[in-house]
Amino acid sequence: MCVIEYAKSLLAGVGSMPSNVEQHEVAFHYRKAVSLEEISRLPEAWCAIPAIDAGGTGKILEVNV
Repeated sequence: MCVIEYAKSLLAGVGSMPSNVEQHEVAFHYRKAVSLEEISRLPEAWCAIPAIDAGGTGKILEVNV
């Protein structure tokens, strides 16, 4: 099984669209959005931490998969 397909199988049922797979120099990044239901289950203190998006610098291989 391809490692990208394996990563997708590990995250099956978690998150929501949009999603993408990015290729980087030594690795790939499979990114999925967090669903509203998942956000509602997070502790309030965790949600208060400012978001930092350091992704998005790789070559996009797949979108919304």
